[in-house]
Amino acid sequence: MSKSKGSRAERELLAMFWENNFAGYRAAGSGSTPLPSPDLLVGNGKRYLAIECKSIKTKAKYLEESQVRELIEFSRRFGAEPWIGLRFNNLGWYFMQPNKLVKSKKGSLIASLEILKQKGLNFNELINKFIFFILFIISMKKLLIIIILIFCLAINVNAITVINEFMYDPSGNDNNKEFIEIYSDEINNFENYTIEDLSGNKDILNLVKQVNSNYFLIVEDEFNYQDINASVYTIGSTIGNNLNNDKDVIILRDQENKIIDLVYYYSDWGAKNNGKSLERISFNSNSNDKESWVESKEGGSPGKENSIKEINFNSIKINEFLPDPIGNDDASMPQGEFIELYNNHDEDINLEDFYLQDEFGHKVNIDNTHTLNTIIKANDYLVVYVNGFSGFLNNDEDEVNLFYSNILVDKVSYSFSKEDFSWSKVNDNWILTNPSPGKSNEFGIIVNKSSVKILDFEDNAKFGDLIEVKLQIYKADTNKNAIDLFLEDKENKISEKVNFNIFGKYVNYTINVPLQIYPNCDLRYNNSKYELKVSGLEDNDKKEIKVNGINEKLCNIKGSKENKVRSDDVYFELINFPDEVEKNKDVITKVKLINNSTEIQNLDVWSYIFKGRTSISGGFNENLKKVKLNPNAETIIELSNKVDLHTEPGEYKLRVRIKKENRKTPDEITINIMVKEINENITNKLTNNIIYESSDIKAKNYTPYILITVLILIILFLILRKGL
Repeated sequence: MSKSKGSRAERELLAMFWENNFAGYRAAGSGSTPLPSPDLLVGNGKRYLAIECKSIKTKAKYLEESQVRELIEFSRRFGAEPWIGLRFNNLGWYFMQPNKLVKSKKGSLIASLEILKQKGLNFNELINKFIFFILFIISMKKLLIIIILIFCLAINVNAITVINEFMYDPSGNDNNKEFIEIYSDEINNFENYTIEDLSGNKDILNLVKQVNSNYFLIVEDEFNYQDINASVYTIGSTIGNNLNNDKDVIILRDQENKIIDLVYYYSDWGAKNNGKSLERISFNSNSNDKESWVESKEGGSPGKENSIKEINFNSIKINEFLPDPIGNDDASMPQGEFIELYNNHDEDINLEDFYLQDEFGHKVNIDNTHTLNTIIKANDYLVVYVNGFSGFLNNDEDEVNLFYSNILVDKVSYSFSKEDFSWSKVNDNWILTNPSPGKSNEFGIIVNKSSVKILDFEDNAKFGDLIEVKLQIYKADTNKNAIDLFLEDKENKISEKVNFNIFGKYVNYTINVPLQIYPNCDLRYNNSKYELKVSGLEDNDKKEIKVNGINEKLCNIKGSKENKVRSDDVYFELINFPDEVEKNKDVITKVKLINNSTEIQNLDVWSYIFKGRTSISGGFNENLKKVKLNPNAETIIELSNKVDLHTEPGEYKLRVRIKKENRKTPDEITINIMVKEINENITNKLTNNIIYESSDIKAKNYTPYILITVLILIILFLILRKGL
């Protein structure tokens, strides 16, 4: 199957799922990684399906057994149903679960149209939420077998085999120091299992030492395992292609090449060239989650229980901190800066492996130097003092991070402080109070001064940009709610004014607010520094911001269909122009010119009326005028064109061009204009007097009179003749 054909089939199937209230995504290039990955992963909140897709012209498809095993393994880990989906030309899609595939004599798995029609499902059957109930009823004869399988599985429901620890970047030379530790309470022999890394190298495990233990160590040939009380396996001179020091994958496979566990690690997880390993916190944690791993103590714990114990991190929180005490900030405890932690768990926790760190990387260990006791009691407080450590918490803005090894446990940031007032957490809001170390924050007296502050914004913006402004807002006991944000110079606002409300009392917000700067297409405002201002709650703040240039997507710079154009620092606009003109009459166009620069501008300005490549008003630059425009000055000029007498009536274009001195290419404005038909009526519409008659017309006008005169003469002749 070609890649393009397969991709089209996968996109078609994905669209069918979306149309039936399933969401999902297509894993493009799913076979390009050593990790299992299906072609489609879809779900609707109740069911999740991992699908290997094939589009074929024949009546059958052969599948590699390893490919099917990896689909089953991915589905097991993800919690999805594994399905094989085949699209037959002119017959549509059929689906089958992997365990119903038939094995060929050569070991490949066969999915034929005949088998799919018997044992498979079409698309509508696959997504029918009652289908599995129907299949269950049909398969009642297999109920006994299912019960037996469930019973067998229940025996090992708590069985665990995981990668539990590894050292990928030992201090100094990596050779013969890297190791991988497996923990298992279900397998006691890993002989002929394999370890695979990102390079794809597979190393076979060879048993060199056997001990009755749940820990199994995988090492290089020259690794010193003499004092290790665990079963040891070697894999050669290096583990894989050496475990990479930046990122790599560790895959444990059984004798049938089935993946038992895998870890995709990065160097920012910790244990990089510092003599420590990465240890799993919990056997039940996700192998590929950074939060599941911590740095070990020095040297790690190969072949035995991990040096770092499992801890309920959600129970330890930063509860109060004092950035700006009266007097010396780094005074000896119990004076000076402090950070208070709270344990909402029902058990005591030893915090000796925890530490605090500010935004700039300054670290305070939780040890006997900085606290009276490293054990935080259940549902109690522990106060950590800087105790002589200088520069830990800034008085203006900073952040406090609580770490356990390399895991971030809690974090809080602040944008200002007030001398001798703590930031305290009350009802999940951070407010300023009197310090209350080791006590409930309710004992602190709430500060009644609201504040607004600009924390961050996008500098060097352009006119027309939508910028984001980060604000820190503390609302004390006040009934005022409104906040205004805008950008201005001394005379004018150059942005929309953003107005919003803050509700509640003693609440602290850090929010991002979008602010639209005016486009300035007419160059009314100069490139300059402007003031970004926020005001409200009886407080205000301002910052300087540089605005330079124009967002050209919002302003038509050249060939504008409108009647105004910017050209660098020159703005010009048509302020008077006709929609219709007559032949052989003057067409007057008025042009407004503005020089927004601090230099004299010498300009050539001209206009012409045309269609295609032909001018109907004489030469293309016949009415050219030279204009000298002083700095910050403006003027209005008139341009005159006359349409040729023999021009056909219809639609034409009027173009005005302006070219700056020393520039080759002019800027221009082009508008549509109509040339009218000349009225050749022979009468004067105002007086109805005859102004000219040809001899033919005069003859036609006298004919009735002549006929009447002739008729009268004939009648007189007949009367006289009768009387005679």
